[in-house]
Amino acid sequence: MAKHDTNTSNTKTETKTILPDLTQSAGNTAVAVAPQVATTPTYDPAYLDSLPTKNAMVRYLHGRGLSMGQIAKVSVNHPKMKYKDGRPMLFQHVRNILVTPVKNPK
Repeated sequence: MAKHDTNTSNTKTETKTILPDLTQSAGNTAVAVAPQVATTPTYDPAYLDSLPTKNAMVRYLHGRGLSMGQIAKVSVNHPKMKYKDGRPMLFQHVRNILVTPVKNPK
């Protein structure tokens, strides 16, 4: 809830409360707007399996719109994205891959 000062002089301060419109008018009755369900980005598991490195997999998933946390959660269920000892890829590893610029191939 934000307050907006409409008067800049020090003599009298008038504040208005600015609230987003959360209702829709239906005649004389106000009806609350239902929240929108966020869509989860999708990816092709077969294409993900065809990628040669974890780096390529992370960049592909990020390009499809998954967040770093979502990519780390995908690595829990995807065997090629796990480390050699079976642990899933860490969030920090995903972040490091996305922050590091892509090297130009020779």
